[in-house]
Amino acid sequence: MATSAPGPPDDRFRPTLAGRRVRLRAVNSSDYELLRRVELAPHLLQRWRNRGATPAMTDWMRTVEQTTLAQFLVVDDRDGTEKWVGLVSVYNPDFQHDLAYLAATKLSDTDASTKMIEGTVLFLHHVFRTWPFRKLYLETPQYNLDQFASGSGRLLEEEARLRDHWYYDGQYWDHVVLSIWRSTWDERSGPLLRSALGGS
Repeated sequence: MATSAPGPPDDRFRPTLAGRRVRLRAVNSSDYELLRRVELAPHLLQRWRNRGATPAMTDWMRTVEQTTLAQFLVVDDRDGTEKWVGLVSVYNPDFQHDLAYLAATKLSDTDASTKMIEGTVLFLHHVFRTWPFRKLYLETPQYNLDQFASGSGRLLEEEARLRDHWYYDGQYWDHVVLSIWRSTWDERSGPLLRSALGGS
């Protein structure tokens, strides 16, 4: 039976994982040891996943692998050397109700905020293009809220606040649940995506 030569690739099915300054690289098991060490570094220890706890490697891996749908490193390798800027992931998907949770954090204590925003924009584009989620939730202690200031009121909506939920440094802090709706993303993401990709 004769077969035809494959046609040119269809760009509709090509993920947009590279931007102007950063690209998204899927996390693999060879990254785990270094990634766990970075997450437990002083600048992230209280702010990220473990909230000060130091789980064993096997427990850390089990948590990541059982709850995560997609996880990418935001990397800058324009000079030929891969530098980790941050980590983005979508986890605890609920396909019955088309919901999931989003997490994003800088992995460097140096100023990489604009690169991290670019990586998060690329990731959100990938997630909303790949899965039919109506909205994504972000959970954070109140002391992290300033990190989301650039998206508040534009993309992010506060949906819930559990009062005095987290304890840290001699006081209790609220647990805040933010959301990004697909409809809001579709309406407002154009300029952000064009900036991330280097377009006008």
